[in-house]
Amino acid sequence: MEYSTVSRHSRAGLVIVIVMGGMLSVFLVYAVLFPPPENETMRGIMRFLIALCGGLFAGVLTGYVITSDGLKGLTIRASGGIAIFVLLMFGVNPVRSKQTQPILRFNLVTGQQTNQYIQSIDPSGYIALERKYTRLREKANRRTKQAYERGVFAFDQAKTSMDKEKFRTAIRSLEIATALIGTYEPYLYLGAAYLGVGENEQAIDAFKKAIELEGTSGKAWEGLGLAYSHLLAYEPAIKALEKADNLAPGECLTLTRLGYALMQSGRLEDARVHYEEAVNWDKACADAWVGIASVIVANLQIARSYDPESHQQVMECLKTALAVDPKNSWANELLHMVLGIGEPERPPEEPDAREHLERAGALLARGQISEALKEYRKAELYEPENSTVHMSMGKAYFQLNNFEEAIQRFKWAIELSPNSCRAWRSLGETYERLGQVEEARNAYEKALRINPAYLLAQRDLARVTVKLERGSN
Repeated sequence: MEYSTVSRHSRAGLVIVIVMGGMLSVFLVYAVLFPPPENETMRGIMRFLIALCGGLFAGVLTGYVITSDGLKGLTIRASGGIAIFVLLMFGVNPVRSKQTQPILRFNLVTGQQTNQYIQSIDPSGYIALERKYTRLREKANRRTKQAYERGVFAFDQAKTSMDKEKFRTAIRSLEIATALIGTYEPYLYLGAAYLGVGENEQAIDAFKKAIELEGTSGKAWEGLGLAYSHLLAYEPAIKALEKADNLAPGECLTLTRLGYALMQSGRLEDARVHYEEAVNWDKACADAWVGIASVIVANLQIARSYDPESHQQVMECLKTALAVDPKNSWANELLHMVLGIGEPERPPEEPDAREHLERAGALLARGQISEALKEYRKAELYEPENSTVHMSMGKAYFQLNNFEEAIQRFKWAIELSPNSCRAWRSLGETYERLGQVEEARNAYEKALRINPAYLLAQRDLARVTVKLERGSN
């Protein structure tokens, strides 16, 4: 009878060991392979069930290992079970808590150079990667994760100041991260950082690796195209940017970069198509408006002719671009070329000369030309070899119809600043008013050799060319 009772207890204990061991295994496998429940209460319940199964399993198993009857045996079983329960419940947490990891959030902004692309990569957004982070954590040790985070932080600082040393700091950390992390994000950061220091070939390698890991990353393809453009390899740049456009249609930055690469490769009409597509998607795409103006100017330069309608289109496009983005460097540069401003005419260095020059400009704007000339002469006393002073005096004499004196002043300005297309154009305009059309044409042609995009000089040259043709007939 006694033997039968012991056997029944042994069989019951064996059943408990098998059941609890099986349940514990199921819970542990689930915790390792699947993401944790979103609800904190459910995570606590799951942790409790794992600890309970572990405690019962350990308690019964202890009874088999250390055989003892009565109170002593019960105490041994309870101690083992409670110890494992406490350990699993509070000491070890096999149910993974949710982790966060920086990933990329892209803000596409207008821009035409490397810094705009870098600015478009925003590492400030942090979300839970969950399953992807599980794989990353399995592959990467703590040092790798810290290197990745340091690289992202350094990149974020570098893109604010465009500081090359900070970009290099980011590169050093990101190279460690990319060696052990099998996701594309670190390579994307690394490629952008290489662009920031002008190492385009290394940037190409990084972007290619990002594409290898994630072929649908439009930013990786865009970065690859930009790096190729910097190396003047426009054909592969066009292919990469077309791929980026296919993945994310209608993006201003991608389309304007594609248009630029096409324009540089001589495909002006294709470039215009993409620029116009960009403004159709987004009227506020300033670079696309500048791109359209650039194509028109390029066509005028090729035709070597002046078209008033085209001139008006250029000015309207640039006006729209600057209304959207007054600091757009490309728009301001093209506007200066078209209008012939921003020339190497240096302002006076002497404070008194600058003061008189400013007073003269204000008087000239109010139509007080004679009074303005008095101020110009005072400025000339302080800096007699300043091209800006002579250029301004030439304009004043021109308005007084004193063309001979105006010509002398413009010639002095050209002698002091030979590459001033505005001075050459002003000289041509003055010759034209005196009826010296051949001299005027030569001056306009000189202005256009210095600045082929100078639309005002194109217009003037077209006008005197017609006069000469009529005169010869």
